[in-house]
Parts: sequence; C-alpha cells; structure tokens
Amino acid sequence: MFRKNLFIAFRSLKKDLSYTITNIVGLSIGITCCLLILSFVKYELSFDNFNKNKDRLYRVNYDIVMGGAQTVSPSVPVFVGPSLKSKFPEIEAVTRFSPEWIPRTIRHDNILFDEKNFCYADSNFFRVFDFKPLAGDLQTALSKPNTLVITEAMAQKYFGKSDPIGQVLLFNNKKQFVIAAVMQNVPSNSHFTFDFLTSFYSSPGFDSLEKKEYWNNPNYSTFLLLRPNTNVASLYRKIDSWVNPGPHNTASRNSTHLPLEPLKDVHFNTQVFNYKNFLVITDFKYVRIFITIAILILLIACANYINLSTAKSANRAKEVGLRKVVGSYRSGLINEMNNMSGVAIIAAAIVESAS
Repeated sequence: MFRKNLFIAFRSLKKDLSYTITNIVGLSIGITCCLLILSFVKYELSFDNFNKNKDRLYRVNYDIVMGGAQTVSPSVPVFVGPSLKSKFPEIEAVTRFSPEWIPRTIRHDNILFDEKNFCYADSNFFRVFDFKPLAGDLQTALSKPNTLVITEAMAQKYFGKSDPIGQVLLFNNKKQFVIAAVMQNVPSNSHFTFDFLTSFYSSPGFDSLEKKEYWNNPNYSTFLLLRPNTNVASLYRKIDSWVNPGPHNTASRNSTHLPLEPLKDVHFNTQVFNYKNFLVITDFKYVRIFITIAILILLIACANYINLSTAKSANRAKEVGLRKVVGSYRSGLINEMNNMSGVAIIAAAIVESAS
C-alpha cells in the first residue's frame, strides 16, 4: 500500500511539474531564510554566555553629567575596582581590563609584525572570565609582571608548531615579555577583543597610579563578580552613596554615578562611549527587526503554499471521488486524504459526504 501511494504521489508531482517546483521551492526558500535569520539572532543573543558566572557578572559604567551633557563610559578610574572590593562585602571579586590603544611592534627572531590587540588585565582576570587554556596555567599566568598570555592564532603566527611557553617576545625593540600561557582564540561571541594579554603591573608606574583617587582617568573596564543572591539595586544605592556622600545638590547640573550593568546587556548597550569601536556592540532594535522579518517570511511562504494547494484541491477531490466509485475502501480513502494538504482534505471530505 505504501509503495502504491508513493508511486501515485510521484506521478502526481510529475504531472504538474511547474506547480510542484513552485510550491516546494517557495516553501523551502522561505523556511531556509527564516532559519538563517534565526541563527543570526541566536548568535547575537549568545554573547558572553560562555562564562559560567555570567548571571553574577556586572560591568561598572561611568555615568557623568557635565554642564547638562551626559556621557556614559564603559570604563572607570583605576582605583574604583579595588575600592569597591574593600568597601562592599557583596562583591566576591573585582577584575579590570584595559587595551593598549597604540599599536606595538612585536618581534620573535626574524618574525616582525605590528599588533593592535595588546591589552592589560588584573592577575585574576582568568578566574572571573572563562577562557579556555591550551598550554600553561591561565590562573597564574598574569601573577608576575612582564609575563604574557597569547591566543592560539598568535602562537601559530610567531612560533609555528614549536612550544611557545617560556619563549620571549620583544616589544618595540626594547621590552621583553615571557609567554606564560596560550589560550584558545577569543570567541567571536565575546565583547572582548585581544590577542596579547599582560598584567597591569607590567606597565611602569601602575603601582603609584593605582593609589591615587583621581576621577579624571576613566580608562579601566571594571567587572564585579557578585556573591549569590545579592540585591543589585541595594548595592548600587550603597555605591552611589559612596560616590556622592552627603546631601545631593539638586541645583547642580553636574553629577557622577557608577551604574552596574549585567554582563548579558553589555553587547547591546549602544549608549556607552565606544572609543575606536573597540567593543563589539549591536543595537538590540536590529535583533527585533530580524526576528520580525523571519516571522513574516515564514508566514508568507506558508500562505503561498496553502494558496497553491487550494488551487489544486478540486482535482484532488475528483480523484478521491473516483476512487470511491470504483470501490476503494473507506480506510484507503482516509489514508489518501491524510496525504493531502489542509484545504484539499476538506474538499475531499465534502465530495465523499455528498456521494
């Protein structure tokens, strides 16, 4: 029975080839476009989700108003992170991150390149964020000055198949960095961008800079790992009281605040000042637009399929009626009807009941 129905199905498809191609190809293209768009949406929504503590990670933004003009920076002054950790027990860990904006010339033997993605971080950076190691220990790689963590792509670029651990890279022909660990390439769905990472204490004078409470150098992206079940709104009010002690001057047009932004929202925050487009940011309205387009494409494809099937329903109904006249069993008619599209099923049922 199955072979007979399969033969009849192929014969029906072959009988009206233009209809078959139009119907099947149209629906296939619609579903394919919908799936491709939804895969892009899924990718956008996956940013920074590889961190196991993503729900407890928050970035400290620098929200200042000067003369009535508001500026929101994704980084804060250097002393803010350690000060928050010492003053508020709700914070389990603090880590900072800062890019080097000037390209560096990096040399190994006769291999020489100008590299842009050179960055600094705290020694606990890899304890807060979950990047995957390939060689060496990421947990301790930044515990000493002038040590370096490089990505897999940079390891292959400078060392080929040889072991890079313990090797030396020369920066700007004068400063040497020892490679302590190699990590997998930074995932494409991460808002971070770096190929070389070293400790802040590799930078001369960082010790003294860190101890000065200057509010005019917001150059350090600061992330807080909060303790479980922390009331974020309550913590922000405490931080705001620390930043702005005493009664607020409502007449002043100047203010400073340190709002806490969940890590999952960082990729979609277009309000922050994105210097040199370093941060990978997408406006969430485009995600909504793409979702709407995917739904519309699918609805249009389904509507076209139904309309074309409806146009053929009369012929299919005649075929079912003829089968009944020549003595087909009721179960066979039901199976035939199950092979028909929605409107065709209804039409066949009407023919059967009328006869």
